[in-house]
Parts: sequence; C-alpha cells; structure tokens
Amino acid sequence: GRPKEIHVPATSLAEQGYTVGKELGRGGQGIMYLCQKRMSTVDYCVKFYEKEDANACGLNELIDEYAMMKDLNNKYVAKTYEVFQDQSFYYLINEPYFGGDLTKLGNKAL
Repeated sequence: GRPKEIHVPATSLAEQGYTVGKELGRGGQGIMYLCQKRMSTVDYCVKFYEKEDANACGLNELIDEYAMMKDLNNKYVAKTYEVFQDQSFYYLINEPYFGGDLTKLGNKAL
C-alpha cells in the first residue's frame, strides 16, 4: 500500500502555469507533451490520461505511480513532480526523457 494518502487536486494546466508544446509520444494509456511552466525556462513532460478512455489507467493506478515515482531519486529515471486533474483528464508532470521507453530501448538493442 501507499505510505500516505495522496490528494489529487482539481485544477487545470493553465491554472498550474503550464503551457503545452509539441507531442512527444502516445500509447495505450495516454499522450505525452512537452510543456513549460510560467516564469521558467525548464522543460517538463505532461502525461494526459483521458478519464473516459478504458485503456487509460484509473485514479488508483495513477496515484500509485505518482507515489512511487515522486520520491525516487535515480539519475536514469525521469523525476515525477506533481499530479492533478480536471473534468476530462488526469495529468502527471514529469522530467522529460527523450530516449524512448523501455520497449523502444529493447528493440534498439536487438
């Protein structure tokens, strides 16, 4: 189980200060975009999980991922910063990674 209860605030990307840029990738669970936060030059990655999509993870799975990744400190794993939701989507804000996922890495190694 989770070490503590995690609150997923109801807010929007704009209210949190994010501007969405180019699409980085898409998969069965959602779409990832490059984004920037207002008053910052740092790039972030935002994962959009559509609430109505049966393939997207549910709230409990998302919270579990967030709880595990938030405190993970490894230079080879993208850092996770925050999670929030609006009426249509759950959003997970991460450090961007440009090398692809483990599936793509495995295919490149063959």
